Amino acid sequence: MFTLKELYTIDIDQLLEIESALLKFSECDKNDIRQIWSDHSEALEDSYMSDHMANRFEKAGLSDPAIFFVSCDPANQMILTETYSLRSEKIYALMMFFQYIKCSLGTYHIKQILGNDNYIVISWTRSTSIDFFFGLSADQQTKLVNHYNETYD
Repeated sequence: MFTLKELYTIDIDQLLEIESALLKFSECDKNDIRQIWSDHSEALEDSYMSDHMANRFEKAGLSDPAIFFVSCDPANQMILTETYSLRSEKIYALMMFFQYIKCSLGTYHIKQILGNDNYIVISWTRSTSIDFFFGLSADQQTKLVNHYNETYD
């Protein structure tokens, strides 16, 4: 049996290994999501699913792709991992990390972990969680990953 710590802790190398795929994924928008599900639903001639997923994307954390990913069921997560080449054994844990950045931290936490820099706070509020993370310095990225992992201690 696995513990939560074993399932959800991550390391910086896992993120850096698929950085380019994550950054590509972070650029997706409602229209991309609609097209992805339209392509997968074509055999069924079902436009409902593509519209449904596009609307879910728009509602998921102000269109943050990582939050959308976590909100999907495993079959739909697989569609996203295949489309964006998000190849990692711990892809769900990595997406949980990005969701944590956007949904579990507040301005106070961002300043406490990364320093009292208003630019960082503005970037955190305006960027997707993936863009925010990869826009940080290597030292700041490590601090954020360590802080996240400490939640499972």
